[in-house]
Amino acid sequence: MKKQKPCLISQVILFAGLYCLTAPGQAWAYIGPGAGIALAGSYLPAIIGCGAALLLALIWPVRLFLKDRATRKVLKNRPIQKCVILGIDGFDPELAQDFMDQGLLPNFQRLATQGCFKKLNTTAPAITPVAWSTFQTGTNPGKHGIFDFLARSRASYAPVLSSVKAGGAAPHIRLGKFKIPRGVAPQRLLRKSKPFWEILGDKQIYSQILRVPVSFPAGEFHGAILAGAHTPDIRGTQGVFSCYYTGENRFEDSEGDLHKVELIDGTIHGVLTGPADPFEDDGEDLKTSFSVEVLSGGQASLKIGKTRLSLEQGVFSPWTKVRFKAAPGVHVHGICRFLLVSSQPEFALYVSPVHIDPARPAAPISQPAAYASFLARKIGPYATLGMPEDTQALEAGILDKTAFLDQCLSVENERRNMFLHALKTTKQGLIACVFDGPDRIQHCFWDQLQSAGRDQDNPIKDVYMRMDKLAGEALEECRDQRSVFMVASDHGFAPFNHAVDLNCWLEQKGYLKRLENPKSDKNLSSIDWSRTKAYAFGLAGVYLNIKGREPLGIVNRGLEARKLAEKIAGELKSLIHPEMEAAPITNVYHAKEIFKGPYAHESPDLVVGFARGYRVSWETASGAVGDKVFQENNRVWSGDHCVDPSHVPGVLFCNKHFSKEDPHIADIAPTVLKMFGVDVPGFMDGAALKIGKPSEDSVAWRISTPV
Repeated sequence: MKKQKPCLISQVILFAGLYCLTAPGQAWAYIGPGAGIALAGSYLPAIIGCGAALLLALIWPVRLFLKDRATRKVLKNRPIQKCVILGIDGFDPELAQDFMDQGLLPNFQRLATQGCFKKLNTTAPAITPVAWSTFQTGTNPGKHGIFDFLARSRASYAPVLSSVKAGGAAPHIRLGKFKIPRGVAPQRLLRKSKPFWEILGDKQIYSQILRVPVSFPAGEFHGAILAGAHTPDIRGTQGVFSCYYTGENRFEDSEGDLHKVELIDGTIHGVLTGPADPFEDDGEDLKTSFSVEVLSGGQASLKIGKTRLSLEQGVFSPWTKVRFKAAPGVHVHGICRFLLVSSQPEFALYVSPVHIDPARPAAPISQPAAYASFLARKIGPYATLGMPEDTQALEAGILDKTAFLDQCLSVENERRNMFLHALKTTKQGLIACVFDGPDRIQHCFWDQLQSAGRDQDNPIKDVYMRMDKLAGEALEECRDQRSVFMVASDHGFAPFNHAVDLNCWLEQKGYLKRLENPKSDKNLSSIDWSRTKAYAFGLAGVYLNIKGREPLGIVNRGLEARKLAEKIAGELKSLIHPEMEAAPITNVYHAKEIFKGPYAHESPDLVVGFARGYRVSWETASGAVGDKVFQENNRVWSGDHCVDPSHVPGVLFCNKHFSKEDPHIADIAPTVLKMFGVDVPGFMDGAALKIGKPSEDSVAWRISTPV
């Protein structure tokens, strides 16, 4: 019998609320606040009809019960029945050891004594998306294809986001100059290889995966996933805040949206920007209006749509629903938070990036789609942006450190609630959740740790203690012998005292030439490619301008390229910071030595491993060329991990003892598979860790490097 096609009217009704744009937009790369933008084919949000998702969310507990029951049968005779992984971004083994010695981390000490505590070797480069991709897949970057936050466009040299790509225009019906979306534009996660939870799913072992980086758009598998870092905001960017102010602009150069407003009769009127209009070609951004009545005593009253909020200076509002009208009866839904920065004598209002509303998700932030909505019903609205801690607003002086910490704590509490909910409702299978807050806090408060010392109170010590409490709560759910609980981090941390401008150095050495009158000095746009042999951008990479590979390459493949790479690597390793009389670079890795696999050719030709205290400059990170090779770092962003991987190993705690003394982050995926009795696929580079008996000196190591 021939399958009947749905009629056009049915398609219009079904998909009138579904759209996604793929027009190029600004996508903020996580290369530090104010370090520039990456032009990418970002996904501007899709409008998703929420009725079906709401229905699925209502029946989710029943579905979860049935999945758990089925998994119980599958795992009946397996080595373990439950594995819980607490991922903590940036958790440093040296700091953890110091705080344990002070008696501040009793639960981590318990894990170290009864199970194991080991340094976890990380990837080269030691960068969040690279390391967490290796964690997921058990492979080196040559097999998963993520080498940095940014990748280069082979067509134009322009930086693009490394993890996501829009694959084309959304299907639509044309009505004159208008178009009616009737589907969702192709959206593609660029991380290759297969995460270990999908392999478990193939064996009917159920998983709940929460906020693991490099997982947007969320893919289908036998489990549930809420995407993590690199999830966009409602505009399809990596997070653009807004600030409305009267008087002179008293904030630093900012990558956010700054709006000068007037206070008229005690009230200011503002406009909040949303996604582009999906119903018109090259549609303008949708907008929604709001007003703020300034009251006495640092108080204000805000009205947006039908919502009224009381604002108190220095206190964040709760998550507030906002919607952008796209057509009669069709809206894009988001959520944001407001902060009255000041009311007298000048007014200033901070508005967070508008997040995708998890109750009415406008993009595939979870699979099944109902999972995000279900969590919103259970714990309330929550941050969905990949990097909700707004370091750019902090760097610009719009948020102070108190407000920034409040923002970090709020996100952390939301994450904690969803993690504990998963622990209490999932008795079998895998639960994995990543907490990003420790990374953000260490980036922005490392200077306090250096100046005050590790025995003094500071936000870094506080977040380690909160993670310890969380680990204790998770341990309570893993008390039986067939439950495994482990804590893993992608890397450790180091000071960021001095920046190294690699492009400036390449220019001084004659490998890079600038145009005489460039139109711009950002994003490699000032470089004369006809005379340039090498260039740098991103957080660790040096690229050769190879003929036939780069758009305007001049270096021949083969012997010429190899000799050039060796010469540059040798000169970088012998570089000396004249003022400090120190070597800023520990090692320089050739791509062919560290990357193996089908995507190794997409990597930088050289990966620079900096010494502790040094990092690539903000200019190099965005592809610009500065005027000084060495700069003192006086920014809020005072700690970092983009150094040689030997300086910033992560941590591995577990309630079981692993006998291997030098585990690698690539070992986590095969270890979990093996513990569940699932064969480790041949493509994985990591090796399953063997469980043994703890030795007396298993936690006796110390790192002697200073803060």
